[in-house]
Amino acid sequence: MSSSPPPSGGPAQDSKAKRYDRQIRIWGTEGQQRLEASRIALLNCSPTGSETLKNLVLGGIASFTIVDGQKVEARDLGNNFLIDSSRMGRSRAQVVTDLLKEMNDSVSGSYVEDAPEDLLENHPQFLDNFDLVIATQVCGCS
Repeated sequence: MSSSPPPSGGPAQDSKAKRYDRQIRIWGTEGQQRLEASRIALLNCSPTGSETLKNLVLGGIASFTIVDGQKVEARDLGNNFLIDSSRMGRSRAQVVTDLLKEMNDSVSGSYVEDAPEDLLENHPQFLDNFDLVIATQVCGCS
């Protein structure tokens, strides 16, 4: 008597299951499906924020948007592993977005070149479209 393998969900499904196998083992398919539907906003591309978002991108979130109005400076080179000297003077939001999109082509990424404080002051509803907001180095001053 021979047994046949379980039915496959197709090549795309098998590829996805293989890519996310470790995390599916931790939180199951439902948890992975929720992660894959998540929309994330990152306010400022600090080293901590960029690293956190990188891990979520590798995990397979649906999309992310980075809000950061600064340009890449020398101080970014030593502490943000996603940024190198060839990107000096460019938009930090664009640089980090482009590099994160290369890490997982199934994740959609965009950026806004504006200071988070200014964006939220002018468009307070901006964050309504996100499931999670990661805010780093944001002034809590009033």
